[in-house]
Amino acid sequence: MKVRSRRWVVWGAIALGVVVLLTLLGAPQSGDRLGSTYLRSPWGYSAWYEYAQTQGIAIERWQQPIAELTSPSPQTLIRVHSELQRPPLDQAERDWIAQGNTLISLGRYQPATNAPFSSNLTSAVGSVQIETTRRAPEAKNPLLSDRAGAVVWLEKIGNGQVIYATTPYLAVNAYQSNPGNFEYLIFLATQSPAADSQLIQNASPSIWIDEYIHRDRPATENNPEAEVNLWQYWLTTPLFPLVVQGIVILIVILWESNRRFGQIQPLDNPPVNNSQAYIEALAGVLHKADCSEFTLETLGKEEQRQLQQALGLGTTLLQPEALIQAWVEQTQQSPQTLEKLLHTQTRQRPLSDVKLGQWYLAWQKLLEPKP
Repeated sequence: MKVRSRRWVVWGAIALGVVVLLTLLGAPQSGDRLGSTYLRSPWGYSAWYEYAQTQGIAIERWQQPIAELTSPSPQTLIRVHSELQRPPLDQAERDWIAQGNTLISLGRYQPATNAPFSSNLTSAVGSVQIETTRRAPEAKNPLLSDRAGAVVWLEKIGNGQVIYATTPYLAVNAYQSNPGNFEYLIFLATQSPAADSQLIQNASPSIWIDEYIHRDRPATENNPEAEVNLWQYWLTTPLFPLVVQGIVILIVILWESNRRFGQIQPLDNPPVNNSQAYIEALAGVLHKADCSEFTLETLGKEEQRQLQQALGLGTTLLQPEALIQAWVEQTQQSPQTLEKLLHTQTRQRPLSDVKLGQWYLAWQKLLEPKP
């Protein structure tokens, strides 16, 4: 039962890891979709868009380049960037603004300051919650600021204006419990520039929110990829992560219930060789005690006994001189090799591991049968 319980724990951990990974990879609030009015995650603007409509604001989604937004009356375009923007406005954008239009750019890069990450700043419509340390300390026309610098500021271009914000999350869905954020973005969108670069009420506001930068394109003959298909819609719904999790859990259950190789069989422990264990323990003790003399004497006697048996001299150890004489007579070899081996094993000083190994290999070579 314990083995089966552990197996379920392992499979559960693997399933949980796969579910989390797939959920992060398949989450619809990633990439260019951040800040979209179609997105209902905490980082989308769907709640603010619906709130603005309930307040009677004439606001619509814009799905084309900014140069196509032409009208005799002033226009206001709100852009919520998915990433903080560093480059300046291009010429087409500046020309459009100079005609008397307003661009609200949420998510303009500014350096981080020592301001607190979360702060409540006072605006014309109430308290606005800001969660960023980024400020524009050199902004000439701050609209929402503290001692560290401006969070929202204005720049005049021709007859129009640009309103920048250091955070793209000024009125995201996460701030539904803080109505000041929603009201402040509506306040910015319904103002026009005055001669002194301050904001005044726009007499005929026409407000658009840019979905073109979120890759939302109108379906046309020249832009067939913009047609909404079932797969794209499915990816943007909250049901997609749930379905992925269900599929992963189902696969794990089926795999667990249909093992092709049967149950896990525990391995038998190999029998313990007591003699070998004793020898290894003794060898470890001798090595730590640096007792090479004992090793030389013990192994030397055994090697000498095997040499005598090979020469037909029995197992009783002979004197070194008698053994050397018998070995020379039978093998016709020089006595120096055997004399050196016998002399080494009788020495009383410690021998290094390397020399001890060389001495033992010399004995083995001596006992090898000659062709």
